[in-house]
Amino acid sequence: MQNFRQISIEDKQLFEKYYSGRKISSYESFSNMLMWQAEDKLEYAVINGFLCVVGINSVSGKRFSYMPVGGDDSALCDTVLALKAEYPDIIFTYLKKGDTDKLNAIFGEKAEISEERDLFEYIYEAEKLRTLSGKALHAKRNHINKFEATYESRFDMISSENKAELEEAILALRDDPALEENKTMLVDEDAAIDKLYENFDALGLTAGVLYADGNIAAYTIGEMINGDTALIHVEKAHRDIEGAYTVVNQRFITEAFPTALYANREEDMGVEGLRKAKLSYSPLPFDKIYSAKINS
Repeated sequence: MQNFRQISIEDKQLFEKYYSGRKISSYESFSNMLMWQAEDKLEYAVINGFLCVVGINSVSGKRFSYMPVGGDDSALCDTVLALKAEYPDIIFTYLKKGDTDKLNAIFGEKAEISEERDLFEYIYEAEKLRTLSGKALHAKRNHINKFEATYESRFDMISSENKAELEEAILALRDDPALEENKTMLVDEDAAIDKLYENFDALGLTAGVLYADGNIAAYTIGEMINGDTALIHVEKAHRDIEGAYTVVNQRFITEAFPTALYANREEDMGVEGLRKAKLSYSPLPFDKIYSAKINS
């Protein structure tokens, strides 16, 4: 029986060590794993030199595993089989094409691979999000122009010195009735955002708060990954303030990540409105995400 333990902030350096040789997805950022640890009951163990992260899907109740990382490929087969011995019905998810290639090479037809469209990440050229240039983003520029003509605005970058400002924004938008569409999902998300806030400094996060006429209009939280990509974990705006989402998006990528080449705005979870919004910013071609079941 493997010795799995719950992920905590003290594990940050260990995870960074094992993921250091890999171009990570948003799912594999330590901040993401920590914020959803309670929701997905995430645990880890080191097996045959691989860091193995497992959890339980909060909707389906099924056990899942991230791709084991950090070990020698010669031991990957034994590692996958060890996970299956521990959890016979385990599904491997958040996989990249390179991961599925390895599983196919080892297990052949026993590896049942599926595309997970709802988990595809939206990656953008960061400079396009800063300038909003081109015909495809003309409507976004109009949103910003209208916002700036309507409101006296300011955008505050958040550091450890003014972190209380972020907490105020989190609580203010949490109480917004316009955000009460799916109470169960929001309660889970609230807890995840709280975990980010509690570990803001230790995780090396950055954030910003947008104000309109002195009132909180939006906030956002992110970090740099892979040396060239701004990963946006959270973005919330008051939906009665037209243009707030567009403005906070542009100002954050401009002020917090001026050298980033790309922006990862995570998945749409199959939510139609979210998918439409993310597509409207003209993402780059998808790096597909897969799941795999290894049959006996």
